Parts: sequence; C-alpha cells; structure tokens
Amino acid sequence: MCAARVLSDFVDTVTIIERDAYPSAHDFRPGVPQARHVHNLLARGLREFERFFPGFERRMRECGAVAVETGWDVATLWPHGWSQRSHTGLWQLYASRPLIESTVLELCRGLPNITFLERTEVTALRAVGETYRYCTGVEVLSRDDGTTRTFDADFVVDASGAHSRAAEWLQQLELEVPEDEIVDGYNGYSSRWFRQEREQAWPPEWWWKVVFLRLATPEQPYVIAFFPIEHQRWLLSYIGVNKAYPPSHEDQFTAALAKLPSPVVHEMVRRMEPISPVYPSRATRNRWRHYERWRKPLGRSPWLFAAADDLRFPTTLGNRSASVRLFNWYRLKLATCSNKRVGTRLSDVTQFVRPLSSLFAPQIISRVVVATMWQKTQQVRQQASSHGMRLMPPGA
Repeated sequence: MCAARVLSDFVDTVTIIERDAYPSAHDFRPGVPQARHVHNLLARGLREFERFFPGFERRMRECGAVAVETGWDVATLWPHGWSQRSHTGLWQLYASRPLIESTVLELCRGLPNITFLERTEVTALRAVGETYRYCTGVEVLSRDDGTTRTFDADFVVDASGAHSRAAEWLQQLELEVPEDEIVDGYNGYSSRWFRQEREQAWPPEWWWKVVFLRLATPEQPYVIAFFPIEHQRWLLSYIGVNKAYPPSHEDQFTAALAKLPSPVVHEMVRRMEPISPVYPSRATRNRWRHYERWRKPLGRSPWLFAAADDLRFPTTLGNRSASVRLFNWYRLKLATCSNKRVGTRLSDVTQFVRPLSSLFAPQIISRVVVATMWQKTQQVRQQASSHGMRLMPPGA
C-alpha cells in the first residue's frame, strides 16, 4: 500500500492486487502469518507513514497505539548489562500488525485513484518484444470462481515479499533470474499475547514501557521482546537464534520465562492474563534478490543491519564477508559504549533516521575507542569485587 501511495502521485490509476480479503475489523489474515509476532514502528517508519498518509499517527493513537520514546521508555538488557536510560527524542508507536495495516488500509482507500482487487492472485507476467522485453501487465486468477484473465498495466510492482514468484515468472519469459543472497540464522519465534487488567498492577518503580533482553550469545541464544499494544494488551515474543528454537507449548513457554537471566519478564507476566496460545514460527530467513545489479547498484544498509547479526553464529547460512565481520565487531563496541553521544548516534541509525555510514564518523570512532579503553580498565579494577549482572533494570 505504501508503494501504491507513492505511485498515486505520478499515474492516473493504481490497482492493488491482493490474494487475501482484507478483514473488516482489526484481525489477522492468512497472507500475514508474522502478524502474531513482534511488530513496532521505528522512528523513521512512523515519519514516513505520516508523510504518505497524513493523520496516520493521530488515528493510531486514537485506536490505542502506545507511544514510546526510545532510550527513555525502553529497558534493554545486553550481554554486558542494562543500557543507560536517556532521552533521545526518537518516538515509536507500538501496536499490533492488524491495527497498523488496517489504519494504512483505511487511509489508502480514501485516495481517489487507488483501487483494490481482493481475493485475486497473480500467476504470470505479460510482456512483448524480442531483443528488449516490456512488461504489459499480469495474468490473474480469481480465488472466488477460479477464472483467469489478463490485467493490463503500464507499470508493475511486485510487493509480495518473501514468497514472491517473480523469479519463476521471469523464467517463463526466458529472462535472466537475478542472483539470490540468503542469510538464514535458523531462528525461531514463539509469541503469546497477554492482557493487563489494571493500571496499578505495576510497582511504582517499574518505569519502563518496553523490555528487551537482547542477549543472542552462544551461551544465551535468544532475544526477548515484551511490549504494550492497543486495548491494554501486551505481546511477548521469545526469539531463539542459532538453531536454539524457543518452546512452543504453553507450559514449556512459561517455564522458560522463569529461567531467564533477569526475572523482569517473568514478574511482569505473573501480573497479566494470557489471552492467546503460543504462536510458533520459523520463517525467518532473509533473502535479497539482487534486481539492483541489473542497473545501478543501490545501498545495502538496511539489509546489512538486519542480516549481519545472524552471521555472528557458526550455524548461520550466508556469506561472511570481511565487511560483515568488521561491522559485527564494531557494533558490539558501539552497544557497550557508555558515551551518550555514541548511544544517541546508534539509536538514530537503529531507527533509520541517520545512515549507517554515520557510525564511522571520526568523532564517533574516537569516542568508542576511548570508552572501550576505559571499560577495560574498570573491568580489571572491579573483577575481584564483581557480584554479577544486575537482575532488574536500573531504578527498579
């Protein structure tokens, strides 16, 4: 729908061909199985949605989306300890995937030159020409009555995601298929939804709105994301990495929460009511089809940031280039750096407000080096008196 919104400024009519039927309420649909798992709008994403669809943020808030300031409202546990709490001015919205999608759908339907063709799937591309092929439309199949027809178009965008059949369609036209790059960390998700009945359920010192246990080490191969969404509900995603798949049965899921290195998630869950089963998923493979190499190369920052973390583990399928290894080494230094300017810059890049290259600015690198040396000195001094990692977030 975002692609349709952009195109609507330049063409007479945009038709969105959707395999599913959009639900009338904020509900799940078959084509988006990941909707039951962790979702939130990063600061850059929120800005872009508001730019594409004015009024988006207001509507989301009216429907109960929770505003969160990154760095101030989020308690994050890294392998080295809890992150420092500080204001960043970067705001996110936490909400369910159905609420996000339905809000975009409502605003998209309000645009006069965008139409929808639901319960219809594309089965092939149509093209003309010999030396140079030109796409003239698509073949579509109605999921209601099984009829097929040609849908003519001057411009076709494939936005079908990980399950795109574009490579198959290109082969049918005897065209070269682009190179595939795959990074598979063999990760798995187990998510469960909860309801918080009373606002006063929290102890007064629990200041956080969101909790992340971003461990993902060979010794603790998991990430925990626990955050509020609309209607006093919470979404907990237990993400196992490096083939350490998370528990998918309710009793095992609950027992695993009690064994986490910090009791914060378990203590929060004890004050809530589960309102769903445990939803498992292992469809986490990252795939990049290099269409951009047909023309001018494009930047790969979002891909690198998303996929490089998986490549830290030996079982991950993917190309570990020198740049990826260097970036993973440097990202750990950034995450453990106590300098506030470095922390702000890392937040900006994580939220896609600044480019990845800004992490390598001389003033950032110099602060990372100084902080790393200071931390090593402190570690030597505290080694004899260390009592281990703090269990709860600072201030709790």
